[in-house]
Amino acid sequence: MKDQLNKTFGNNVTYFEEIDSTNTYAKQKKNLSHGELIVARKQTAGRGTYGRQFFSNLNQGVYMSIIIDSNKWMFTHEKLITLLAAVATTEAIKDVLGVSTDVKWVNDLFFERRKIGGILTEKNYGADIYVVGIGINLASIDVEFPDDLQNIAGSLYIKDESTKIELIKQIYDSLINPMKWLEISDVIGAYKKRLFVLNKEVDFVYGDKKLSGFVKDVDECGGIIIEYDGKVEKFTSGEIRIRV
Repeated sequence: MKDQLNKTFGNNVTYFEEIDSTNTYAKQKKNLSHGELIVARKQTAGRGTYGRQFFSNLNQGVYMSIIIDSNKWMFTHEKLITLLAAVATTEAIKDVLGVSTDVKWVNDLFFERRKIGGILTEKNYGADIYVVGIGINLASIDVEFPDDLQNIAGSLYIKDESTKIELIKQIYDSLINPMKWLEISDVIGAYKKRLFVLNKEVDFVYGDKKLSGFVKDVDECGGIIIEYDGKVEKFTSGEIRIRV
């Protein structure tokens, strides 16, 4: 994989056979540049939202981080980074694998109601630079997920490395040069088409409360609008967790 990545991305890519987390590495590195790419064959401490572990065993997925400098990116609103990453990833999966995947707000990727990937966007301290971590499960069909993931985790079951390289390339190109997304409304519209909880009743956790409501919309900043208990309220990323 290393040779193929170097051929495709040149000096923009850093490759690891094994690392704790591509996001952790990027956040600890000094002098990050817009467009840098970090890829690992295995992560020993892959991370998701809320500090959860992301299953990322050897050669069983795509594990990557892309660096975005918001001063050099065409959109200025940071919330759009995660939304566009979700759209870019689902589009790449469709184009390369011919598989349609969905998004659970705000950053989980699903296939046939099982989580097959996720996005973790983190800001590098003291700068307008963001680390966008993307993980996609491509494990073999006989993989044994950890006990706490058995009921939710899934995979797209892809082994071919050239296919993985093409996935990485398409996701990267869509994020770094998002020329097809001329307006914020284009990004939001594309995101909502993939959001399987839109216009659905959902259970969600807000603080220490377990609630139910109807998902009405996603606003231009990526906030989700839910009607519950006789009121309509907008929530931003990190405020609630939707359960499926």
